[in-house]
Amino acid sequence: MTVAFKQCAPIAKEGLARVIEYATRERCQLVTTSQQLFLESAAGDFLLRERAGGKWKFVELKTEARFTGNLFVELHQDRASGLPGWLHTLNEGVCDELWYLFLDNSRLYRFNWPQLKKWIELNQGKFKQCLQRKRKTTHETVGLIVPVERICAARIPCRIVQLLPPPPVEADIRQVL
Repeated sequence: MTVAFKQCAPIAKEGLARVIEYATRERCQLVTTSQQLFLESAAGDFLLRERAGGKWKFVELKTEARFTGNLFVELHQDRASGLPGWLHTLNEGVCDELWYLFLDNSRLYRFNWPQLKKWIELNQGKFKQCLQRKRKTTHETVGLIVPVERICAARIPCRIVQLLPPPPVEADIRQVL
């Protein structure tokens, strides 16, 4: 496990817990692909069925601690080695939705992945490219800064869901005393 992954794992874990709570409340079926690495990298983090007898969808989940108004769309997981980022590995013929969750405002953006991917690829030169600097890492993760407002203005199908706030953290009385 890389240092960068260890640093982002708590955020990803909280994001997944919040999505599981949402899916449970909405009576959706959710099946993770975490034990199938090829399936996870090409199709998404989980399968979702929103109603009994409904179509199963592959969904990729991205979680950020703070809302910035932007998505970080990964072009290269490691630029030096040529390892592609999730923009290129998530197959638009398989993955149905990209879910982007911001923990601080509990807002979940549900994008149509095939349409979003095509639009980003067509407009790639219009977005700022940057090196990921949030976490110390030995590789160069490069991505595009894509404003959510521009995605919505382009009429890419998006459903914005306001999740319930996380439950308050109960203080351990022994730590206070």
